[in-house]
This record gives sequence, structure tokens and C-alpha cells, in this order.
Amino acid sequence: MKQLTKKIIGLFLCSVTSTASALDLKEAMALAQQYDTTFQAAYAAYLAASEASSQSTAAILPQIGFNAFIQRGRTENDRSGMVTNSDNNSDGYGLNLNQVIFDKTTFDNLTQGDAIVAKAIADLEVAKQDTIVRVSTAYFDVLTAIDTLETASAEKKAIGKQLEQSKERFNVGLSAITDVKEQQASYDISVADEIIATNDLSNKREALRFIINTYPENLKIADENMPLVIPEPMDIDAWQERS
Repeated sequence: MKQLTKKIIGLFLCSVTSTASALDLKEAMALAQQYDTTFQAAYAAYLAASEASSQSTAAILPQIGFNAFIQRGRTENDRSGMVTNSDNNSDGYGLNLNQVIFDKTTFDNLTQGDAIVAKAIADLEVAKQDTIVRVSTAYFDVLTAIDTLETASAEKKAIGKQLEQSKERFNVGLSAITDVKEQQASYDISVADEIIATNDLSNKREALRFIINTYPENLKIADENMPLVIPEPMDIDAWQERS
């Protein structure tokens, strides 16, 4: 009973591990935004433009300066054998406020910086959309290639059984050698199809890995009962204006 329990637990853990390691489309998108060179270049340009704009804005903001000082001193006088002491203490502070009223170069830089930031934001949004398309395409290409390989393997297995049956029928004189040769030719084609499908799957996985920097050994298949999100607003013209 203990051995059976251990086996059940082991199978359960294997199942959980397999499910946990499966990569879904959302995770693939997150990895792409983290590692894809095209998206990272657009994001770096956006950060640089934002920093430059912040510096331009800072140049027209009020500049406040504060300073303070304390001085302590003591003087000793020796006159006619009498020593007198005097303390000289002073302190003070100051507050300076500078404000640019008009500086053409400064304001031109600010306007130019705003334009650069706006372009960087637009470029980043384009990069996001491009990343979504590329990741989605590569992701579903892998899933399609997996289905194609499974189909090719199933066909090879079925044709292999037919070939064995054909050979058995030929051995007992129930079919001609031509039937065996035809089945053998079909089987050879199915083997070639499986090899092609295997190579295609490997290429599709590598294409996705190039984007997300992670080899996609296991991918999550979308649930058939997954609810679809209805776009808001339901107006194609509104979406065209946004784009």
C-alpha cells in the first residue's frame, strides 16, 4: 500500500512539474519584452529621450540655493600685566531663488525634447505591437508544427501496420508482391514526412527561442473554453483612429 501511495504521489508531482514548466503565450510575451533586441532598443531610446526631456524641464524650473555660516573667535590682550579676553562670534544664512524668465535656447530645447519623447513613445508602442505579432506568430507556428509532427507520426504508425499486414498476406499467398512494394513505398514516404515535420518543429522552436531567449520545449495549448475578451469600444473606426 505504501509503495502504491508513493507511486501515485510521484505521478502527481511529475504532472504538476510538467504543467508548471509549460510556457503560455502571456509568459512568452513577457520574456520577449525582457530579451528581444528590437523591443529593448526601442525601450532604451524611450528612456534616453525621457531623461533628456527631464533635464530640459529642470533647466526652466526655479533654482533654490541655501547657505549658512557660523564663525567663532577669541582675542586675548595683555596690557600692563592685565589679561583681557574678548569673544568675536558671528553667524548668518542666505536663501537664493533664481527663475528663468525667457531663454530661447532653453525653451527650444524643451520643445524639441517633448517632440523627441512623443516620437519615442510612439516608436515604443509600435515595437510592442510588432513584438506581439512576432511572438504570437512564432508561438502558434510551434503549436502547428507539433500537430503536424503528431499527425505524421500517427500516419507512419498506421502505414507501418498496413505494411506488416501486407507482408503477412504475401507470405501466405493472399496478395501479390506489388501490394507489398506499394505499402513499402507509402511507408518510406511517411518516414520522410515525419523527418521533415521533426526538422520543421525544431526550426520553429528555434525561431521562438530567438525572440524570447528561452527554448520552448513545452507550450501551453489554449483552452477551448477560454472566454474571449470583447473589445471596447465595438467600433472599428475608433480603433483605426487610435492606430
